[in-house]
Amino acid sequence: MPIDKQSLLLAIAAAVTISQLIDKLIKPLLAAFDPERDLIQELIKLWPFYLATAIGSTLAWTTSINFLPIFRSPAIMGRILSCISIGLGPSFLHDLKKAIETGANQRP
Repeated sequence: MPIDKQSLLLAIAAAVTISQLIDKLIKPLLAAFDPERDLIQELIKLWPFYLATAIGSTLAWTTSINFLPIFRSPAIMGRILSCISIGLGPSFLHDLKKAIETGANQRP
């Protein structure tokens, strides 16, 4: 039975989105609370990124973007992941495109 290429590409997109969410939003925030670091200085370094993420995500939400059509029945999941992806910025979208292209070029 062949693998459904469209579903595989959407799974890659969802996996990369979730991975980048953890790497770019959650890990730096947790690292800021390291007792050996100055919390205020760490948060000062992080605030522009979180502000940009909030603005990008808000803009994406208000336009109802859902570029993960695999999440049609609970469309809210696709919209949330799409908003996070857009909020993470152009470098993330470039990485996502590269991951999808790499997945598309590999034969199962």
